[in-house]
Formats: sequence, structure tokens, C-alpha cells
Amino acid sequence: MVYDIEPDKDGRETLRHILPKRARFYHAKIDADSLASGEDYGQLKNVAVIFISPYDPFQLNRMVYTIKNSCIEEPELSYEDGARTIFLYTKGTKGNPPEELRRLLKYLEDSREENAKDADLMAIHQMVQKVKHDREVSLEYMKIFERERMIREDGYTSGKEAELIGIIRRKRGKGLSAKEIAEWLELDEVYVQNVVDLLEKNPDADDPEIGQMCRENRN
Repeated sequence: MVYDIEPDKDGRETLRHILPKRARFYHAKIDADSLASGEDYGQLKNVAVIFISPYDPFQLNRMVYTIKNSCIEEPELSYEDGARTIFLYTKGTKGNPPEELRRLLKYLEDSREENAKDADLMAIHQMVQKVKHDREVSLEYMKIFERERMIREDGYTSGKEAELIGIIRRKRGKGLSAKEIAEWLELDEVYVQNVVDLLEKNPDADDPEIGQMCRENRN
């Protein structure tokens, strides 16, 4: 079983509207990456894509929405393709969600130590703190399509792009080529080469300044 967990804080109506297609895209990416050419389709693993949000994606006040494929004409027909999409609304109450899930979602929404109410949550809290202190790790393990979307969206991404440029700067300082860095970070080689060129031409510029130059080059 493959679990893909997607924290999602942006509840704008335009983005809520495309959530089903976003989930479809994640499922497609996971399936494409998990099955080698020529392999039998039966080797595909079951996949659950889980969205966690502080807003109600479907405005029905449920903490848990579980989505699976079915036959419209025969709702009782068993159609098991191994795909599940689960939307977790942190403030939902309908359906009497279990207390353990309530505590978990409260912690995920507000990851302070005082919200880690049991041993399992405290263990999660310790892992969260470790990742927060290693921004390079957290950026390197973002999905490639999320990272590229992050770079494209000005306003939200200027600070994050500066962090990514800092990683490229450090990798370059260790002697890696633009191609090697692009492969390591799963980024477009043209983008990485552009960053490397800007770093070499502007040795005194800091990471946000290089990021601004990148955005100007894209416009």
C-alpha cells in the first residue's frame, strides 16, 4: 500500500473546485512511477492519496470524506482498482469521528508540543521538529511537480525559491555540475543551469537576489 499525504491550507474556491482533478493527477503520477515498462498491471500497488486541510473541501462538515471509483449504473457492483482518495477536514464533526483522529488532526493543524497529547503524537512531534530544522531535506524531498509549481507561483514562492537556490549554491560549491544537481533535486536542467550561471556572474548576490533575477528572466 502506498500512502501519499498532502497538507493543504489554501481553501480558495477556485482551488477547491479542482481538488478532484488534483487528486487524479497525484494518483496518475504515483502509478506511472511505480510500474516499469512491460510489467503486469496486477503489480500496481494500492494507493491512498490523503488531503489534510483546515477548510471543508465539500462544505458538508465531515471530518472524513473517502472517495473511490464505482459503477454509476450498478452501485453495488464491486469495482476495486486499489485507488482511494481521502479528504480530512480538521474541524469536521459530522459522522462522530474518533477521538484519536480528532487529536491527530488538531496536532497537524497546529503542531505545537502542547497539542501532542499522547506518546504517538509526541513521537511525531519530535520528527516534525527534526525536519523543520533541516530545510534542505524538506525541500529535496518535495515532489518534483510541487516544487516546480512552487517556483512558478510568484508571491508565495519568492522565499521558498531562495531556499532552493541556496541548496543549488551548496551543491555547486561541492563540485556538482548543473546536470548532476538537476538530477539530484529532480528539477529541469535548464532552470538549474540558469541559476548556476547567475551565481557565477553575480558572486556577491544573495539567494533572494538570485531568485529575483530568475523571475525576471522568466518574465
